[in-house]
Amino acid sequence: MIEIPAGEAVQVRSVSTLNGDASPAPVRVVSMETLLPMAAEDRIVNVVLTSPQTKLADSLLVLFALITGPLPG
Repeated sequence: MIEIPAGEAVQVRSVSTLNGDASPAPVRVVSMETLLPMAAEDRIVNVVLTSPQTKLADSLLVLFALITGPLPG
């Protein structure tokens, strides 16, 4: 749980390896998923940001937080 200007949200940050049909080799990605309940409606906003640039993971997670921080509630 985190607190952003729009209210309380759930946020998951990770650097993980994806295996799948889209690529013959495993792919490393940095990602952030933020789930934010909409105050006026019975809905949830799900924002997922990803990048294959895992060497920049710390900087990308800061950038992703800046993107999701001002989401409206």
